[in-house]
Amino acid sequence: MGIPASVTHVVFGGALPGGEHWQSGFWVHGATPEDAAAANANAELWWGQLTAEDDSGAMRIQLEVCHAECTLAYVRVYPYPSGGPTAPFVGEHSPTALTGSGSELRLPNQVAMVVSLRTALSGRRHRGRMYLPCNALGLESSGNFADSNIALIAAGWATCFSDWNESGDNGSIAVVSQTGTSVTDVANIVVDSRPDIQRRRANRQTIAHTRTDAVTPFTP
Repeated sequence: MGIPASVTHVVFGGALPGGEHWQSGFWVHGATPEDAAAANANAELWWGQLTAEDDSGAMRIQLEVCHAECTLAYVRVYPYPSGGPTAPFVGEHSPTALTGSGSELRLPNQVAMVVSLRTALSGRRHRGRMYLPCNALGLESSGNFADSNIALIAAGWATCFSDWNESGDNGSIAVVSQTGTSVTDVANIVVDSRPDIQRRRANRQTIAHTRTDAVTPFTP
């Protein structure tokens, strides 16, 4: 069991309102950076991919359903050229943060949109998930995200990953199972309309207001 060889963990994240942070990630199989300089270059390449101005800029599109206090601040890559458990070096790219541009109702930091990574194989070892911010996305009367919203996000991530795969020399998007020491290429992106909850996204949020009111005691 453990992390297999020739994979890279791509991790990206930023800020949420009230001093909170968010983070998510996925795996790439092949074209694994062999030193720190290559890892930094790979992180910069991923920043460009995730924030592209065309239909492949998945995180730029994701930030359209986030308020300005939500940012994308960095991309880090953890290469495992010889397998795990520890990456021998880490690459990072953290230029000027990209901010959210949404303007709908404010959702709590804990509310996340789930982007599921599905492979051609069944079972938990062959599925992945990314929990992404969406704090400017209103809900329908059913408590779900609108179909038009999730269609936009699903298309963005599918295009982002497809473009990366089609480049031919940067590896392929994959699901890695540390339990099974396995790598399986991602075949589909699935985004459903039900909001998910990430409770740890309220751990660092500053409490803006506290009120205490006295209760009059019972007098016999």
